[in-house]
Amino acid sequence: MLLHKRAIKAATAATTTDYSRFALTHLNLHTSGMLEATNGHVLVQITPTVRVLDADYPVVNGADHLVGDLAKPVQIPADTAGRLVKALPKRSPFPALEHIRIGTKDDHVYATATDLEIPSVVCIDTANVSDFPDCGRVMTSAAPKGGSVKVQLAADVLTALIKVAVEMGTKGKQSGITLTIPTHEPHVTMPIPFAVDADDFTVAGVAMPMRID
Repeated sequence: MLLHKRAIKAATAATTTDYSRFALTHLNLHTSGMLEATNGHVLVQITPTVRVLDADYPVVNGADHLVGDLAKPVQIPADTAGRLVKALPKRSPFPALEHIRIGTKDDHVYATATDLEIPSVVCIDTANVSDFPDCGRVMTSAAPKGGSVKVQLAADVLTALIKVAVEMGTKGKQSGITLTIPTHEPHVTMPIPFAVDADDFTVAGVAMPMRID
């Protein structure tokens, strides 16, 4: 099974480095290829819609004859996945080299990466793992029970909002962002008022949503 480096980076953003919550320092890879992660505050599930075949991946010394199908979900340490991503080439004409490979051999799970010069092979510890949260149940419980309204904010808009909130935070206290979402239209296209929680300031403004086609 191949995991795209973009999916790994995106999922890693939702993990934690707090090892007292050990399971949440991992990425959870399902047998379907869905990758999920959560830090208890943010949960993300990433499923590829275009797949590169295992057969297209270069043979990596020390990890040949891997079986690509997983019999059960595998928890991959986020820092391990990050190191493997760094072992990939920054640019390549070969789509397979934008991925790391996960496979099994002799009841062990291996993660591999290569830039066609230096191979990286890691045996994933599947024994000393904690129970990963049931993200499917959380997603189901979060589904709207009544009417809903769709809002889409561009990444640079969200980044700017986050920077405002970070700067307004004080030592030992984070600032929150409150969005006031109008619900009288199915797709929000008008400016969205926001406020940032700050001790010594009043911070308010509007964020422009993206148009949903």
